[in-house]
Amino acid sequence: MNSPVIEKYTRTAQLLHWLIALLVVVQFTLAWYADTLPRGEAGQVMAIHKSVGATILVLAIIRILWRFSHRPPAFPRTMPGWEAKLSAVTHWALYFLIFAMPISGWMMSSAAGRDVAWFGLFKLPRVIGENEAAGDFFHEAHEIMAIVLLVVALLHIVGAIWHAALKKDGIMQRMLP
Repeated sequence: MNSPVIEKYTRTAQLLHWLIALLVVVQFTLAWYADTLPRGEAGQVMAIHKSVGATILVLAIIRILWRFSHRPPAFPRTMPGWEAKLSAVTHWALYFLIFAMPISGWMMSSAAGRDVAWFGLFKLPRVIGENEAAGDFFHEAHEIMAIVLLVVALLHIVGAIWHAALKKDGIMQRMLP
């Protein structure tokens, strides 16, 4: 089956999608790398991790505002309803997680009495006071959401490959320049 002509996401939506996706990969890489380092060196890597997380949060705010002000392209009429529903659930889960991950990290750092600085240029305000129980809760939530994010992102990628390589229905081309 030949790929049909399909409506695309805006260039801004495409840029935000791919930039956030790249930064999420950077985040996982930084976190896994920090786990292999001695405490002091890990702290330096985690400072970058926090900066990238704050950047993702800002980009996520811009992305969701863009999403609400610019209608996404419609699915092809040939797409089964279950695929459209699964796609919608996956996308909204990704939106939730790209907000919740940096916020939980920020809360975790605040509760532990640690600053979140943006690439050393300025510090974000602490959003809660020092509280060991809250810090433990947000740490656990952050780690669980990281696993969920990884699973949902992989589902998203598998869906994109499914549409590009097997169905050849033009769905993936919507997010490509």
